[in-house]
Amino acid sequence: MKIKLLWIASLALSLLSACADMPNASIPAPPSYASTECGRNFTSSGDPRNGATLATFVKLQDLDVHSAIGQVEKIAMDQGMQVGADQVDNTFGKVTIIVKDPAGGHDYPMIAGAQKSSGRLTLIAQLTRDQIVDPNVMRDRMCNVIANVKMDAAGASVAAAAQSKLGTGQIIDIKAVDLANEVAEALRQKQDSTDVTMKYAGKVYRIDGRVMRPTSGMALYGDVQMASATRSFSIPYITEVHAGLLGIGPMVQTRVQIMCHSAPDQYSRFLALRNGDYATLIAKVTNFNGKGRPKSMIVDNPLTTTGSILTDQSYGGILNVDCSFEK
Repeated sequence: MKIKLLWIASLALSLLSACADMPNASIPAPPSYASTECGRNFTSSGDPRNGATLATFVKLQDLDVHSAIGQVEKIAMDQGMQVGADQVDNTFGKVTIIVKDPAGGHDYPMIAGAQKSSGRLTLIAQLTRDQIVDPNVMRDRMCNVIANVKMDAAGASVAAAAQSKLGTGQIIDIKAVDLANEVAEALRQKQDSTDVTMKYAGKVYRIDGRVMRPTSGMALYGDVQMASATRSFSIPYITEVHAGLLGIGPMVQTRVQIMCHSAPDQYSRFLALRNGDYATLIAKVTNFNGKGRPKSMIVDNPLTTTGSILTDQSYGGILNVDCSFEK
């Protein structure tokens, strides 16, 4: 019996020793794209201390812009990346993707672009200052996105499903004050206005609310701009909320303002709007000018409402949108 137990123990030790001699046997190595078209086209430029730029591309026969961008969006979502707004037509398309830094540093943007005329699907990553990464790791990470895009029926089906989920090409109905608060919350959470710009640029909304116009005694009001020479007009939405504890204080503007810029053919209709008039406008986001929440601000008082923290002007700004009347 003792001999049998000793034999079993010896066998167990042998198996453990064998496993110990097989480093990372259960963890497969990540695929390398060095020898692929995507890998050969990979470039890294710029001083990492200022923020390096990494780029690569592949050429796809019979490239379909909608399919290519939609597949990139699906792959990015599957890999846990945040997909921002896209801009797509039959000749060119692009989408911004926010990538979480696996090292716990700043997130960084990657922009995918598809061009029908050249057949190129390009991916560009812009790192932040002092963000140091292994170029080979970045090459494989980027190629793992665009190298899996296929111009076939299956790829087109995947793209259509992804774009339907993301709402590509759809007009989003929203109240002006709700959009302002949504952007403010994104600033509060993201702590980076660049992320907010990438998230919203290109999105199209049907915004409903009241607009702000100066009275005769406020001709120099800075937020309303009229340029008759170019037949354009810019006007902000009123996005007031209650300030103070429990949201019962006076009405004040939210920390994010929505500024509508008209096209020349909309000039006369915008000019006819009076202060406080209601307007439902189709608005395409162009950019966000402002600042994110400082890292020093860790938490808000849980007893306050969204309106009650408006006195803290450490973050906020203007969401610029190109507006037009729907009919």
